[in-house]
Amino acid sequence: MPMHPMFKIYTRSYLSEATGFSLGHLSRVNTGNERLSRSFIDRCCYRLGRPEEELFLSEAAAATASGHVHGKQ
Repeated sequence: MPMHPMFKIYTRSYLSEATGFSLGHLSRVNTGNERLSRSFIDRCCYRLGRPEEELFLSEAAAATASGHVHGKQ
């Protein structure tokens, strides 16, 4: 199961400090045992200063969503 890009960029410890979510909650989200809620996504984006597409979509999905595929415009 692929993890959200956010967990490839940041450690769970840093995410916990930055967002206020517990390590346990972040672990459950990372493994897919906890569904993403709109409030979780919004808080992470706000606290980390990054767009939703960058933190929660795979590279392929983000490329497709932005109109870029395989590094081409």
